[in-house]
Amino acid sequence: MLSAIAALVVVAYLTSLGFQIKVKRLGLSTKTMTLQRWTDEMLDNLASSSTELRESVTELRESVTELREGFADVQENITEIKDSIDGLRITSQALLQVAAQSQRDMEAMKER
Repeated sequence: MLSAIAALVVVAYLTSLGFQIKVKRLGLSTKTMTLQRWTDEMLDNLASSSTELRESVTELRESVTELREGFADVQENITEIKDSIDGLRITSQALLQVAAQSQRDMEAMKER
């Protein structure tokens, strides 16, 4: 019995590698042939699942690429916002200096 199981494992392994093996040569029973067909079906299902997984990975890669591009856009927008804030800060400081100077000028005129 052990040799029949070992032969079945070898048949399943070699079949998964793409080898065609004649069951009669190995002297295996009809039950073993049924198990072999079931294994082929499992391998077909595995191949189908592998294809689906490959497609999912491709979609995931595309999504990651889109996210990276979106992140780059966000970084550019943040840089533009920081530049605008710096411009506003400089403008507000200049306006404060002008207002302070105007107030000093007004006070100097009142003193006269």
